[in-house]
Amino acid sequence: MLRRVRIGLVAALVPLALAGCGARNPVAGRVTYEGNPAQWGYVQFTPDLDKGSDGPTVTLKLSEDGRFSSAQEGKSVVPGEYKVAVTVVTAAGPQPPKVERQFQVTVPPGGLADLSFDITKKRPAKGKDEKGKDEDD
Repeated sequence: MLRRVRIGLVAALVPLALAGCGARNPVAGRVTYEGNPAQWGYVQFTPDLDKGSDGPTVTLKLSEDGRFSSAQEGKSVVPGEYKVAVTVVTAAGPQPPKVERQFQVTVPPGGLADLSFDITKKRPAKGKDEKGKDEDD
């Protein structure tokens, strides 16, 4: 009798467990900083409420080779439109310098496994002096 209860319990729980796995929506990818893998930082997926997306904000840490993976962190991203903030710490120290860039990403059902974000320092715009000449002249 006890064996039948166990088999019935397992039979009831397996579909629920599989349904939970199917609901996961992983995202993964890589961040580069000026062409090289970013070593420190994070990627934050925030639902774009203006485009009707809903769900929690998900923040993922970068590994030493610039990779991030929601599956490795046990997190899931709900399908929809996202504002993605990528922050890279460019040097160690008590107040380390950071570079942040914003992106838009659509996460489909099933997730995304090949996201790529390149974070490059913006060059300062060339200015004009009082006479209208380029400062480099």
